[in-house]
Amino acid sequence: MERLEKTRNFSQETLERYIDPDSEEYHAMLEEIRKELHFTSLHYHRLDDMIEAIDLEPCKLCTYCWSGRE
Repeated sequence: MERLEKTRNFSQETLERYIDPDSEEYHAMLEEIRKELHFTSLHYHRLDDMIEAIDLEPCKLCTYCWSGRE
C-alpha cells in the first residue's frame, strides 16, 4: 500500500478501498504483493466466502482482523 500511495499515513477511506476485494486498489495491492513474492498468481479468500464455508452465523465469529469492525 505504501508503494502505491507513496505515504505511510492512510485515511480510513483509503484503507477501506484497499480492503474491498472489488476495488481497483485491492487488485493493485495484490499485484504488488504477487510481484514482490515472485509468485505466478495470488488470490485471497473473501471474508464472506470464508464465513459461508465454515457454516457459522457471522454474529458468532470475530472478524475484526479482516474487517476492522466489531
